Order: sequence, then C-alpha cells, then structure tokens
Amino acid sequence: MTIQVPELPMTGSDLKSTLDGLRARQILSFDTRAGIAAAEGLVPGDLCRAPVGTYQVVAGTDLAADGSLVIALASGTAQAVRLPTSQMPHLAALPDDPRPAELFPEGAVLTTAEGARMEVLSPTETGPQLATAGGARLRPVAGQAITPEMFGARGQGAEDTSALVALAAFADTFADRLDLVRIDGTHRLTKTLQFTAPGLRITGAGRLIKGGPIATGSLSETDGFSSAALVTLAGAGQHLSGLTLTDEDGIDGATNGYGRALAVCASDVTVEGVTCVDWVNGIEVAWSDTGFVAGAENWSGTELSGARITGCRVTCRPHHDDQTSEGCGIRSFGSDNRITGNRVTADEAHGPGLRLLHGIKVEALSARRPGTPALDDSLGVVSGNCVTGPFRHNLYVEGLAGGTVTGNTCRRSGRDGMVVAGAEITVADNVVDAGGYRDSNDAYGIRVQSGKALSLTGNVIRPWRNVSGLRDGHHGLFLGRGVGHSRVSGNIFTRDGGVRAVYAVSAESGTLGTGAIQGAGGDRFEAVPERPAPGTILLGQGSGWFEPGEVLTQEGSDWTATVTARDDAPDARMDRGIECRGIGLTLEDNRFERGACATCVQARYASGLTLRGGVMEGFAIRGVQIQDMNPNGAGGPRDILIEGVTFRDAQDGTEEGVFVFSFDNLPERLRIRGCSFERLSRAVKFGGLDFGAMHVSLEGCAFHGNGADILNPRLGDVLYEACPGLKLTAQGEAVLGTGQQSVSVTHGLMGTPEVVLVTPGGDAGAVWADAPGTSSVTLRAAAPPAEDVPLRWRAEVARPGWA
Repeated sequence: MTIQVPELPMTGSDLKSTLDGLRARQILSFDTRAGIAAAEGLVPGDLCRAPVGTYQVVAGTDLAADGSLVIALASGTAQAVRLPTSQMPHLAALPDDPRPAELFPEGAVLTTAEGARMEVLSPTETGPQLATAGGARLRPVAGQAITPEMFGARGQGAEDTSALVALAAFADTFADRLDLVRIDGTHRLTKTLQFTAPGLRITGAGRLIKGGPIATGSLSETDGFSSAALVTLAGAGQHLSGLTLTDEDGIDGATNGYGRALAVCASDVTVEGVTCVDWVNGIEVAWSDTGFVAGAENWSGTELSGARITGCRVTCRPHHDDQTSEGCGIRSFGSDNRITGNRVTADEAHGPGLRLLHGIKVEALSARRPGTPALDDSLGVVSGNCVTGPFRHNLYVEGLAGGTVTGNTCRRSGRDGMVVAGAEITVADNVVDAGGYRDSNDAYGIRVQSGKALSLTGNVIRPWRNVSGLRDGHHGLFLGRGVGHSRVSGNIFTRDGGVRAVYAVSAESGTLGTGAIQGAGGDRFEAVPERPAPGTILLGQGSGWFEPGEVLTQEGSDWTATVTARDDAPDARMDRGIECRGIGLTLEDNRFERGACATCVQARYASGLTLRGGVMEGFAIRGVQIQDMNPNGAGGPRDILIEGVTFRDAQDGTEEGVFVFSFDNLPERLRIRGCSFERLSRAVKFGGLDFGAMHVSLEGCAFHGNGADILNPRLGDVLYEACPGLKLTAQGEAVLGTGQQSVSVTHGLMGTPEVVLVTPGGDAGAVWADAPGTSSVTLRAAAPPAEDVPLRWRAEVARPGWA
C-alpha cells in the first residue's frame, strides 16, 4: 500500500492518517509468542512476528486461544491470530483450526513445517475438501506424498496411533490427489489402520509395532479367529510395499483371536516386500463383509480375486498361552490370486511345535460355499516361496481349478510339507521335506487329498531329521481315494533333506574348521560341523553320508579323520515313497534314491494303476506293495501294470521287488513286464488268502543276482493252479567270439526253460540253445564264426521250480 505524505503544514487529521498507514505497514518483532501476549497497546490490524510465524491482531475474544494459533492479549479486548500464509500446523490439527476463513487467501498454497501443501478453495468449490473449524476450505495440492510426520507422528518407537489413524483417514478422502502414502521411521500403534480408497499406494521403510491389544478391525474371518488386523487394505487396486509390521507385546485380539499383521479385503491388491515379524497370522487375503457365520454353514460377503502377494517375509510364532493356535503365515481366499517369492518361517522359540497350522494357505472359497459350484476360473499361482516350519502344513492349496504350484521349497514340515486338493493343478519343481515332527505319524511330503487331472512332475521329496528321532512314520507322496486320472512323473525321492548324523571319528589330525566335509567315496556335507562330544562330529544338509573306515577331509583346513561309526538314530527316511489310493493314476519315471524309502510305492484301495519306468534303489522293505484294491463298482477296474521299472540293491537281503498282499479285493489283473530285478532277496512275493480270481503275468523281465527264489515258494503251487497263464521270462545279450562255437548265459529263472529263442546279429549260421539248466543255458552255433557275432536271447519258464 502506498502512503501519501501531505505537504507541510498538515492538519491533525492528515497526520493521523499518515501515522495509521505507517503502523499498518509496520511488523512488530517479538522473540517469543509470550512476548506478543504481554505486549501493551496492540490494536486490531497490528502485525506481530514471532519465530513460528506472523500474527495479526483482531478485535474481540471469540476465538479459542491455544497460545499457538490464537494468542490472548493483555488488553483483554483483542487476540493475535497467526496468519495461514505463515507456517501451518500439522494436517491432523487442521479440522480444529479456529481461525476465520477470511484470513485464508483464496487460491493460496499453504505449507506445514513437515512439507505438506494445502490449497485454499473458494466457498463454491465441490469435491472432497477439508473444512476447518473457522470455515476455511482446503485440499491437498495434487501429486504429493503424505507422511505420518505431517500428522504429528514423532517416530523413534513413540506411540503414534492418532497420527497414523489420521493419516489413513486423510489418504482415503484425498486418494485421487495423492501420489502415495510414505511411512518411514518406527511407530507404535494401539488401533488398527484401515485404508479403503481404491488405487491407493502405500510404501516406505517404516516399522509399525503393535503396542497393545487390538480388538477391532474390518476383517471378518473363519470361525475361531478374531477380526483384528494391524493394517487392513480394503480398496480395490491398492499397492502396499516395504513396511515392517511387528508384534512385540504378545498376540492379543477379540474373542478366540490372535490377531494378524495385514488383512487384504479387496480385489486386485498388491502386497510387495512387506515384512511381518512375530505374528500368529501374517498376511491374509480374505473376503469382505461378514464371511463365514459359525454354526450356520452360511457363506456371505464378496470373494476376492487378483491379489498379488510377492517378496514378503513373514515370521510366525505360537500364541503366548497354552492354547492350540490356528496360525498362518500367508493365507489367500478367492480366485486368481498369486503368491510368489515369499519367505515364511515358524519361530518355535516361543512355544512347542505344531501349534501353527499353515505356512501358506491358498483356497478358492466358491468350491465350499453351499449351493454354488466350484469356480472354473479359480486359477491360482503359488510359486517360488520358501516355507520353513514346523507348521502342521507348510503349504496348503485347496479348491483351485487349473492352478500352478511350482518352484516352492517346504523345509522342516511339521506334519505335511504340502497339501493339495483341486482339479487340473500342476505341482512341479518343488523341494519338499517329508517328516513328522515330534510324534506326528502319517506325515507326508506332499499330500494330495482329492482332485482330477492333476500333474505332479519334477518334485524333490526328502525326509528330514525330526526332534523325536521318528524314523519311519512319515511318507513322501500320498494320493488319496479322491484323486483320479492324474500323472505323477519325474519326481525324485531322496534322503538329502537336512538329515543330521553323528559320526565317531579317530586318527584325527589338524584343526577342524568350518569348511565342507568330504569323504573318500565322494559324498559331501556343506554344513558347518559341530562337536557333540570329543571324537565326534555332527553334520547336516549334505548330499550323502559316510561309512565306517572312510577317510574324511575338510576344505580350507588341514583336518583329516577316519570314520569309526555312524549314529543312525538321527537319520530320517520315508516309510513309503508314494502311497496310491486313487483311480486311474499313472506313475512314470520317478526315481527313488538309495536309502530314501523303506517301501517305494504302496498301492492300496487303488484302481487302474500304471507304474512305468524309473528306478527304485536301496529300499529297506519293498519296491512296490499292492494291497487291498477297490472292490468292483467302486471306481474302476482293478488292473495294475508295472512296466520298465528297475528294482535294485535292497539294503539287507530280506526285501522284495514287488509284494502282493491282501485278504480281500486282489487285483483282477497284474502285469509285470520289461522290469529289471537286481540283487534282491526275492523279485516277486505273494501273500494273503485267495488268489483264485487274479491273473498274473511276468513278461520280459530280467533277474540278476537275486536270492534263491524269484517267487515265494510257499504259494507257488497255489499261485500256479490259480493262474495258469503265469510265466517267467528272461532276456539278454551275449557275444559269440571269433572261432568260438558256444557261449553260456545265466537266465536266473529258478527252473529249466521250456522255450529259448536265439537271434544272431551276424553271419553265424544256425544258433540254438543247448543243455538248458535251472540257472543257465548254452547257446551253440553249427560252426565257429569267422568274426564276433552278437546274440539276443529270450528264455521262458511256464512253471518255475518252487522248491
């Protein structure tokens, strides 16, 4: 404003006008706000500057004086009001701002000390806006990020509940104008945070700590869980990344509840790189509204789809009391949800094992809602996750149609490494520990409960050492009665599952370090060795084991020792590699490595089973056990085909390659063809009562270095009379050398062959079988050949010698 200074002489009126104009332009400076309050002679219109901003004196005392925005003056007739164009209070305080709207210049951009920018709106502006107590209308400048500090959060572990709740409410109101919500620092909360605006982005390196009981939230849950969640995402298309959610004060919640870190209650939500520490329940993708009503068998609410949970880290621990909890690291309900690249770990330090139910659970709810069919598009992807137990079920997939479960690692499973139930699911390239924890019998690496057209390929299933030393109470792969017309191929059953073994050693020299231990036989252990006692070493996570007398060395050190004994008690093996109870199953090219299984395959209550290719090696009891088929009319023909399988090197000379045993419902037809039985106690054994209705054929099989009999002698005559078509065949190759007129071959058929066919591969003239015996036969040529001649032969015994 320009002040006109009249020429002298001036009137008194002119002088007063001039002085008033000069005063209106003058800003009075004070060191503190208290100085403004105590100043004498301030009149309406005066401007006062303090370190926190500029104040204007207004007439009257109607405004609530807080000593910051509004200061009561000593005169008692006026107040000093901080101008909005000066530093604004934090955003959470704006709704209570009492300053008159006329002090807020329309269109001005106001800034808080924390960097938030608010635009002053006209009284006619529509759309979301923040109204102050004094009547001003504000909204955030578009494209900015908001932080907890803008709402008064102190961070550094302080209790910041009110600031974070205000931030969430502000973000929901102005989501379309915000670039993102950024949370850094450490904040303690005693209430849930709920973000409901669609498309909201929340990120940061912050840590949110549950600082007390949380008994309210928006997530409805299955029976037995509370609705409390520290953070709830309830807007479609939201994206949360980078935060750490921690429970330091025990798991508290509503009735029957143990709380959870993060609840996703909307579709198409992405959770990326979030860390959840010390929760019974970590991340949950659930349905909105009321969910499951306990006791009423009634589903309600909206099922979710399109969730993406990726790269998260979840640590679960049991409830602090003695209850059995129903905890879960990551749980997903709905269709087309993707759970990828996450790491879930059970922290057993806070309580005994098996009190956490699932590491990861993925379920399509529509398959369970009464009166509605399963979703055809309930595709789900569970890939690249690592779950370290003990959880009762490390990975649980149910109700999907056409989903994929690939490249996951399930370690230290409490009961089941993986549970699968669904249709057209691909389970491939997973690494799964099979092992019961404590006294958990009937535990499986992969348990397939039900489903059609499943594909299980390329998985590695291995036992692991459990705390009770349980050896044979756990199994590799279970195919239940509800599993049909599915393929199991190219899987590997191995004993390398983190097995820990204690070795007694002698002749030690050098200093034991931390490098890999390797033996003269080529086996190797990467784990850092421990010493349970002098003269012993404990090893784990290896690729084999060492035998007495083997010399050990260590990479990176001069240590050497000789193994004198191995404590087998800590070793784990699978009681059964595969247990089949389904219909129309094909097991193809699976490999059972040495010592991994007591029995490689058990078919029980199965129908239409084909077992083709693969190797069963070093089993302790049986290669294949067939027992108690489904009765007629209960799922298909009772046919079993075993073809092209190699049975090799059983452990202690008391094992069978194939064992058929039943008191009822034997196979109608058992065909064993093209198999190789090598160094077994007995190739095929039959036990039970009635074999009268079973047709058995053994064709084209090779028998090498087995025990004294191929079939068990006790049932020989009974089996022969009941199965007149039974025959044993052996085949092989030989070479009739230059100038050699005959060559002897071993057939191992326990009887004199009735038929021997010889096919020469060169110009040897006539070649025939001469003097066949119970174990060998001579192949003789009419004249010695001028050069080596390859021979192929086949021998057949229609009725073996049973004695």
